[in-house]
Amino acid sequence: MTDRQATMKLRLATPADMPGIMQLEETGFLPGIREEEAVFRDRLTTFPAGFLVGEDADGGLLAYLSSELWPGGDSLDDYDFSIGHSARERHRDDGQVLYISSMTISPQARGSGLGRQLFEEGVAAIDRACPTVREHLLIVNETWIHAKRIYDSAGFREVRRMPGFFDPLGLPAQAAIVMTRARPAQP
Repeated sequence: MTDRQATMKLRLATPADMPGIMQLEETGFLPGIREEEAVFRDRLTTFPAGFLVGEDADGGLLAYLSSELWPGGDSLDDYDFSIGHSARERHRDDGQVLYISSMTISPQARGSGLGRQLFEEGVAAIDRACPTVREHLLIVNETWIHAKRIYDSAGFREVRRMPGFFDPLGLPAQAAIVMTRARPAQP
């Protein structure tokens, strides 16, 4: 799949997408850092406008992006970012911080530019639906160079590291990089 061939239509996720989302989770993340289906169902019911999927021309799922709205102005600790945390506990409909909680793209679509499309178009769509958002926030594994490159080029900056946050089974624990940016101005 090349950039010219790569196409993906973004839309809101539905409960019927859950098997495809879980397949993407399995192929996108190593054991020990995968999230359970209950976590994704919680995200989908808590903030449906913040959960998008990308599909190919045949309607097959290529990617997902999930997010939450968090209140602004408070300090965050490592627990707030924990894998498997409940979106319902922290999400606020009028939140000022869009926390991009997870995203992945199918292995066959990697390197095609669709990850960047998912991120840029997905976050822009959520911003349009949520005028209270003033800041974007995410974490990225220190070893995920391609994902970090997308975030760096989108204007995110590192604000701290959480050593040993990602603990994939059978591998050394890896740090999470916490990144943020102000919400870009709307054209």
